[in-house]
This record gives sequence, C-alpha cells and structure tokens, in this order.
Amino acid sequence: MMDVNLVYNMVRGMETLRTVLRLNAASCLAFGFLFAAWPESVVQFLGTTPASLVRGIGVLLVGQGLYLLLSSWRARIWPVEIIYFSAGDIAWFIVSIALLSGELFITTVQGKAVALLVACVVLTLGLVQLWTYAEASERGGTISKTEAGLTLNDLIPRNYTRFGAIVASWLAIKTWIKIWLFALNGIFIAAVMFLPEPAAKLTLAAYVASGPILAAMMIWQRGLTRALGLAHLVPWLPLSAYLIVRLTSDMAGPQIVRSAAPQLFGYVLTLLLVMSACLAIDLYDLWRWHKGQRFRLGSPAAAEAKASSRTPFLPV
Repeated sequence: MMDVNLVYNMVRGMETLRTVLRLNAASCLAFGFLFAAWPESVVQFLGTTPASLVRGIGVLLVGQGLYLLLSSWRARIWPVEIIYFSAGDIAWFIVSIALLSGELFITTVQGKAVALLVACVVLTLGLVQLWTYAEASERGGTISKTEAGLTLNDLIPRNYTRFGAIVASWLAIKTWIKIWLFALNGIFIAAVMFLPEPAAKLTLAAYVASGPILAAMMIWQRGLTRALGLAHLVPWLPLSAYLIVRLTSDMAGPQIVRSAAPQLFGYVLTLLLVMSACLAIDLYDLWRWHKGQRFRLGSPAAAEAKASSRTPFLPV
C-alpha cells in the first residue's frame, strides 16, 4: 500500500507544478502578444532584430503559452511535456546568451539588460518545472519504464532528498577528478582576461550554456550518471570548431596568430587541448551509458563497479 504522506506530497507537488506552468504561460502570452502586436517598437528597443522575426517569435510564444495553460489544466501532465517545456526554456536561455555574446540582433544597452533578465527568469521557470515534476513523480527514486534493466541498487537510496542525492553523487567522485573539474572550470573562466575579444565572449557563453543542461540532467536523474557528457557536447563542439577556425583562418574573424597575440594564442590552444580531452572522455562515458552503465554515482551499484573495475568514473 502506498504511504499516505507520499501520496500527499505527490499531489501537492503536482499543484505546485501547475502553478509554475501557469506562470510560464503568462510570461509566454505577455511577451508573445507584445512581439506580435508591436514588432517595430520591440526592434527599436532591442537594436537590429528583424521585425518579421520578432513577429514570428511572438506568434510562437502565444501558441506555447496556450499549450502551457492547457497542460496545466489537464488532469494528467505527461513527462514528455515537461521535458519539452523545460528544454524550450533552457534553449531560450542558451540562444539569448549566444546572441548577447556575439552582439547579434540585441545591440542596445537596455535591450541587452532586459534580454539577460528575461533569459534568467525563463531558465528559472524551466528548472523549477523540471524539479517539481521530478519530485511529484519520484523521478530517479524509482525505476521508470525508460530505465529497463536497472535495479534499485542503481539508484541513490530514497531516504536522501533530491538535493541531498545530487550532493552525495558529486561527493562520490574521486578527489583527483574533482581537482580536474575545478581546473577545467578555471580555464574557461580565465577567458574574462581576454575580453572583449569575441573568442573570449563565445568561450564564456559556451561555458555558461553547459550549466543549465547539467543542472537539468542532474535534477531529472536525481544524481550524476555517465550521460552528463551530453551537456558538454552541445555547446562545446561548436565552440571547438569556432576556435579551430580562428586559429587557422580569417573566416570567423581575424586569425589568432602567435606573433600578434601570444597570450591569446596560448590560451586558445590550451583551451582547445583541454576541451578535446574532456569531450573524448564524455563520448566514452556516453558510449558506456548507452551500453547499460546507467547507475547513479554514489549508489550501491556505482560503489560495486568502482571496487571491481580499474576504469574510473569520469563525469566531466
């Protein structure tokens, strides 16, 4: 028999989720109506965004807002809908950061400030949607149909909160891997020393973009798994391609050459080497996840695997 408190928490969690969905719907409808009705005024506020693009985005936002409202009022909310809504919110944030870092379309001071604020609010709504649904449905605390082949041994014990499970999963990483991760973050953050160089802006944008994807995956999984490498592949592969082009040609901007900018050249080369190593490990981890190693780090299964294997878990 299901625990009464568990049922109560699930019902309360779904009501919270419905509230968040309606807030998201209100945001979409408000901006959608504004963009569709007064695109020229929006263009003047933002900078150089085409009016036709603004109007088209407005129509899409109105449609998204109506869908969010419909979902929030239905008796059952499907998990694929939450993934879709939250993925859209995360994508909005990433695209906004990319446009701001590349100074595309949004060029006025007030436009940049409002675009960044809206992007952060939208991202927050997306992650809260994901968190509340995951909590209400016990996602990651029980074995779902999409995780066939796993056992309870592959999950972090249910007496942990979701936040506690994520922290425990992180703490289970070996010390030397944590040092590597901190060093990796430090190398990305060091790009601030080369601002306003476009390569530095896009490096920081790609770094920031990976954060929401990592957060979303950890929330949904209730911990760290080998699948986390996907969060790096999405923003870092395009960044790697861009930096390679900058080092070898003028196609994406002035070529970065050692004689003219030795420090920038050294930084970009170091970043490329570190990213290449990281992405190679990510691909290897994704392949192992695909082959069935889907346990949460910090779970009994992860401890058993670590004890019986010489290959460390590298969630980088």
